[in-house]
Amino acid sequence: SLLLAQLINLGCGPIGNVLNMSGLENVMLRIAIVQTIIFVVFLSILAPCYGIIGASLSILIEISFNNFAAMYFARKKLTLKWWDKRYLKWLLPISLSTVFCVFVVNTVGEIGKLELLFFLIGNYLVFHLLHLAHGLSDDDKERTEERRVGKECRSRWSPYH
Repeated sequence: SLLLAQLINLGCGPIGNVLNMSGLENVMLRIAIVQTIIFVVFLSILAPCYGIIGASLSILIEISFNNFAAMYFARKKLTLKWWDKRYLKWLLPISLSTVFCVFVVNTVGEIGKLELLFFLIGNYLVFHLLHLAHGLSDDDKERTEERRVGKECRSRWSPYH
């Protein structure tokens, strides 16, 4: 459950920082207060019954609440969409590179420094080759075409664009 909590945290990204830097510190403070109350309540209920598993479940609930509440307020107050349909194209490369990681760790066992370096490079290559085989997004195609014809490529959010 701690791994799932971190995956939720990773999937939501630094949404709390976005709210804090956007002048919504009071919203994040309220979320943090409710999050702490939720954590204490679930920890006091689940930990005595289920031990360390109950404690990890209460952490999962706490982190999930924090991230989803922050995403809700970012969408409501800042009109931020934190998700795009094209992110779904990343699921296959992420899944297959995870399978590659699990396979290597289970077959190799102890990994030395040099093997770890090759493992990380291999995982990086697996992810990006699968991502490229899946195809480029329209934004990436546009930037690639600009580079090909020699135009200056600037971000659409650049003040010079």
